[in-house]
Amino acid sequence: MTTKRITKRVVDSLKPGEIVWDSELSGFSVRCQRRDKVYGLKTRLNGRQRWFTIGKHGAPWTPDTARRHAVGMLGEIARGGDPSSGRSKTKDLSLDELAKLFLAEHVDTKRKASTASLYRDILNRLVLPKLGKRIAKDIKNADISGLHHDLHETPYQANRTVAVISKMFSFAEARELLPKDSNPCRHIEKYRENPRERFLTSEEINRLADAIQETEQNGRSLPSTIAAIRLLLFTGARRGEILALKWEFVDFERSMLFLPDSKTGKKPISLERLGHCSASRTAQGRGKPLRTARPKGGRLGQGTKDHLARNSAESGIGRG
Repeated sequence: MTTKRITKRVVDSLKPGEIVWDSELSGFSVRCQRRDKVYGLKTRLNGRQRWFTIGKHGAPWTPDTARRHAVGMLGEIARGGDPSSGRSKTKDLSLDELAKLFLAEHVDTKRKASTASLYRDILNRLVLPKLGKRIAKDIKNADISGLHHDLHETPYQANRTVAVISKMFSFAEARELLPKDSNPCRHIEKYRENPRERFLTSEEINRLADAIQETEQNGRSLPSTIAAIRLLLFTGARRGEILALKWEFVDFERSMLFLPDSKTGKKPISLERLGHCSASRTAQGRGKPLRTARPKGGRLGQGTKDHLARNSAESGIGRG
């Protein structure tokens, strides 16, 4: 049995009689008949193994559209329906079942991977162990308020948990899985969040510069790690933005980084202020990390220290 992510290239390479099972969505497949390549879904319905045909490869069916349709079919089955009959018969969903639908049909398809990972962690670790077996429509404001209170020692996490639950119930209302205005998270007051903030002092920045130089000279760290730390200090960018940098984001002519998808959307970052730093296309091969030149003598001048202190505050470096 061949299992891999189904893509157009995979579909085009199929020969008559061959079938490929998708590595991302269990049961989703494409098989090559004598002339046609057909997408399908194999799953269980009412305790029996069933095979559902989605359609032949070609408009409107592509690997992506067929995969999304398969996700919808799995959602219909989870709600008690039969995709092959057109019936809209549904059952009362447990919160476990609703969470699976929410993650598969909304979060995984419409949110960034990092956001999806956060939602999945909150649901699996904090919400479902306590409420997962409950019928979703029977969950009340008092249940969510109790969960919110249980997390009061971590206000940020408590508030994010309620926000994720609220989004899940809004999703259920929009899909007509639950009655309108049934969201149990309404009227729950958020805890006040007081994030601790501490930024690097000039002395600490100098110590960091010395540590970077010593580590670099002794070869105790990857060049990419050192480059990432320097870019964090000198640009004020977020950690995730620097760690995800690619050469295609760098405009050498204008000394700019153009991030296509930062937390705040598309984001330009100027490199002009890095007077003693350089990124050379010829010094490194494609795909290797950016490098920054060491300050002369390994020490930072007062102007540079002031610049780093400002960017430390802007980017949150040293935040506790």
